[in-house]
Amino acid sequence: MPTAISLGQLVEHSKELCGIPKVFNLRTTTAATLYTGRNHNLIRLAVETARTSGNESDLKIISAGFGVVDENDKLPNYDATFSDMKSKKFRREWADKLGIPGDVRALLTADYDVGIVQISERYIEACNFAHDFNPAFPTLFFVAGRSKRFVPESPNAHVIELRQSDTKIFREAAVNLGGKVVLELAKEVAKGEETRETFSKDPAGFARSFIERKREGL
Repeated sequence: MPTAISLGQLVEHSKELCGIPKVFNLRTTTAATLYTGRNHNLIRLAVETARTSGNESDLKIISAGFGVVDENDKLPNYDATFSDMKSKKFRREWADKLGIPGDVRALLTADYDVGIVQISERYIEACNFAHDFNPAFPTLFFVAGRSKRFVPESPNAHVIELRQSDTKIFREAAVNLGGKVVLELAKEVAKGEETRETFSKDPAGFARSFIERKREGL
């Protein structure tokens, strides 16, 4: 498991996080089931779709409480989010304390064929990528608006930019759009051996072509 802050440390810093004490349930559950938001569940469905079609897939989660965690890691219920941290300086310091930048870089230089990153602006900011950081494999960053400025500018880092107008095309609220697009992409890749092979040869090209076809109503 990557670097993770202890529950005691999280309690200690609870006032600093959001200005109020936190209430914790010390019973643990897997990270995959702890988070219940729609966007997270869409990503889980995308991962399951990939697995069902025969593609080995890992799900990693960036947590503002425990750093980079695996879907099977056991976590207590907690209340911490980068979205509630108003100070950019504190967000950066907290991400460093959790070891997020180093753990994300380690994942993106591991032995994978392709990576898909779908997180909101303050979470991708927490990764603190060097502008020239180059993942070891093609990595697709599904981002919208200003978030793309936090994506490295390197050969294996591919920005898949989402637009406000895509919310109508994919029939999804803006806050969950990334998860919905990733799920629909996973379904498209899973259609057969030919689509899986095409995706594996050029993941970014396949993803961009798929989204453009949707925008054109095809």
